[in-house]
Order: sequence, then structure tokens, then C-alpha cells
Amino acid sequence: QYKCPECEKTFTRKDTLMMHQKQYKCPECKKTFRCKYYLRKHERLHKGEKPFKHVQKNEVCPECGRCFGRKAHLIQHQRIHTGEKPHQCPECGRCFAYKSQLNRHQQLHTGERP
Repeated sequence: QYKCPECEKTFTRKDTLMMHQKQYKCPECKKTFRCKYYLRKHERLHKGEKPFKHVQKNEVCPECGRCFGRKAHLIQHQRIHTGEKPHQCPECGRCFAYKSQLNRHQQLHTGERP
């Protein structure tokens, strides 16, 4: 069993404890959130500011806790953690994580300016 040193809650798996510990905690009221976006939105209430326009962000990166509104954006983001580079330049074979990076790189071969 794995025990959280802060709240003493126990978990059967280490990775579950680690996800629990990655929660973002409001320094004002100690309420926890599963991603920074929701914490920031909540903190605005303590400051008397208008909350962010609500955008549902249900896709959470298991590595860093960053939240996304679309699964496709999460999958694209995860390339940062995996090192995956699926976009290959047909001219020189260099690989890129994002299509936009490949497009910018290809301008070197064509002589176009960005």
C-alpha cells in the first residue's frame, strides 16, 4: 500500500498515488483540482474576479496533468512526453512532432520565406 504523506490517504498502486499527488491545490481553501486550468478558474473566485468563460476540458494528460478540450489535442500534446515525430520531410528525411514544424522546415528546401 502507498500512503500520501500529506493527507494520509492510501492507495493500492504507486501510479494512483502519484496521480493523487499531482492534483492542484488551492492555497486559499485547500480544495483540489485535477488540472491547473480548473484551479486557476477557482482562484479567480477568491479574488472576486469574473471566472473564465467555461470551456469543458475533460482530457487530462496522465504525465503532466495538463487539460485539453479535445482528445486530438491531448494526443498531439503527448508527443512531448513520448518523443514521437510522425511527420517526415520527403526531401531530407528529418522528422517532426507537428505538421506545422514540418511545413516551416520545408520552406528551407523551397527557398520560401516564412
